[in-house]
Amino acid sequence: MANREKALGILAVAAVVAYALACRPAWNPDSSQVAFPFADEDAKVWGVATYDVKVKECRRIYETRESVAIQAVWLPSGESVIVLVHQDKKLDVVRLDPKNGSHKVLKSITDAGDMPVEPSPLLAPVVSQGRYLWLIAEKKGTEKVHGLLKIDSPTGETEFVRTAGSTFLAQNGNNYAYTAELPGDPKGVEVGTFDPAQGRLRKIRTFGGDEAGDQEGPLVGVNHDASRFVLASCKEP
Repeated sequence: MANREKALGILAVAAVVAYALACRPAWNPDSSQVAFPFADEDAKVWGVATYDVKVKECRRIYETRESVAIQAVWLPSGESVIVLVHQDKKLDVVRLDPKNGSHKVLKSITDAGDMPVEPSPLLAPVVSQGRYLWLIAEKKGTEKVHGLLKIDSPTGETEFVRTAGSTFLAQNGNNYAYTAELPGDPKGVEVGTFDPAQGRLRKIRTFGGDEAGDQEGPLVGVNHDASRFVLASCKEP
């Protein structure tokens, strides 16, 4: 019984940490404001607020009465905040004006289409490049297809780019690395760079399952000029 309670306690802590990390804050381009998700459980209000560093003031810019998981990212111009509102099997892509709180739903994506993966502390939640956003996604049909979903922030138009398998992104400045899980037992992994401006994946190397070890992700890190990668894995001695 004690072991069961301990396991449940670990899972509960992990869930709280995962949610807190997934709903991470986001700096605007000139570092004068931070946008961050909030949850007011007593009032049953969820949404996004901004903190102005200079005047030291918080202001709510988006609210909903529905219990949701929310992610926020600034567009490079700093004039809009893109909010991803996950609920059940639907995702709303919302563009906010941080000055007056006006907002527009650019796209509603359901589980029947190219559904972005739920928020996770292990994922780069959103990649913003110019007018485009990139999300890790899955296309569901007779079989699950992994890839990246491109969203045009002014129009809400989407494009799905297929990858070799379950995909993770890592960012260092303007450089991005990706891993894609390869089929097999044990599973292998493909490692490469991602160019969000061109929507291009460039494979650097593949590792077989014996080389890659057990992957929790798999997770990848990239240095400042994308010349070196580090891959997190685990092997039995």
